[in-house]
Amino acid sequence: MSGVLTSEGVLSLGSFLAVLAAMTLWETLAPLRVLRMPKRARWIANLGLAALNTLFLRLLFPAAAGGAAATACRAHAGAPDSVNRTSR
Repeated sequence: MSGVLTSEGVLSLGSFLAVLAAMTLWETLAPLRVLRMPKRARWIANLGLAALNTLFLRLLFPAAAGGAAATACRAHAGAPDSVNRTSR
């Protein structure tokens, strides 16, 4: 189990690349409609958006967790506060 936890990035990248390859193959073999813009431009834009989403999630989720913890601490709403109140 610890090997899985230490290689999270490799697993995420591998999963992303596997789904990307499957979708590329599917789009090539069975297109649903005639393309309005070149496939290369569309794929570059989509991969750029995926990269930006990943970057923002990696930066914002830890900050959001810290903000939520600070808010819970100020409101005395966390699990440690519940334990302390019941033991008094």
